[in-house]
Amino acid sequence: MKRKQWGQFLAVSLASAVCFTGMNFSPLLQAREVKAAELQQEEWLEETKVELPEERTEGTTTFQLQDGTKELVIYSEEVRYEDENGDLVDYDASLKEVEGSKTEQDASLEGYVYENTQGDKKNYIPENIDGDTPLLMEHEDMSIRMNPVVEEADNAFGEAEQFEAADKIVEEVEDIYEEEQRQTTGASYCSTDQSLELEYISCASGVKENIVLNEKPQNNTFRYQLDLGGLTPKINESTGAVELYGVDQEKAEAFIEAPYMNDASGENYSEGLYYT
Repeated sequence: MKRKQWGQFLAVSLASAVCFTGMNFSPLLQAREVKAAELQQEEWLEETKVELPEERTEGTTTFQLQDGTKELVIYSEEVRYEDENGDLVDYDASLKEVEGSKTEQDASLEGYVYENTQGDKKNYIPENIDGDTPLLMEHEDMSIRMNPVVEEADNAFGEAEQFEAADKIVEEVEDIYEEEQRQTTGASYCSTDQSLELEYISCASGVKENIVLNEKPQNNTFRYQLDLGGLTPKINESTGAVELYGVDQEKAEAFIEAPYMNDASGENYSEGLYYT
């Protein structure tokens, strides 16, 4: 009898607890409904927003929202440049096939296969990595030519010996308007022994180089031949970058950013590299 009564008491207590707790469900559901409505409103505003071209700047984009407010997007670097007509034009760093026979500075483009699509800085990518056709970048009256030293075995590039011709790097890229497009973003050169790959990624401000090591090289030095077009290189001891100065020596006109490395897991980042 006592056991039965205890069971009944538990049942009543639990039922009371459920009933008591249930009294708070309504405001909780209302809060969830409000949150869902807010998210739906945000999605609708995002989908229906319209860019205001007249409010563009080199580093910002303004959108008109349907509720009467505006959205200002501020970028970490300039995404537009002023063309010869004084209009602000979006950078397009994606690569296209070389169209002319000369660069804007009248240099020969024989042996070059790709150039960036649109910008006030030009990147020219060669078909083959060698001393005859270095990576070429031009901006106004400045030019920089760079190629890895593959002819001499005193560095990892020379150790790998020969490299295959350029192969396109094609990726899904989100533009500044958050629209995805499939673009040629760079070119890669693989050594014939598959031990090393060089990637050159076209950017609005220049070119990013990736060295991919598929096996440990015997030499841990990577040598380059540089033609800086009269610019003077100085290593910034605090940042590790190479700064390139013009005649006045007061302000760096260009940079070779400090190097860093990581392994395939992405968990062993290091800045234990340096330039000499």
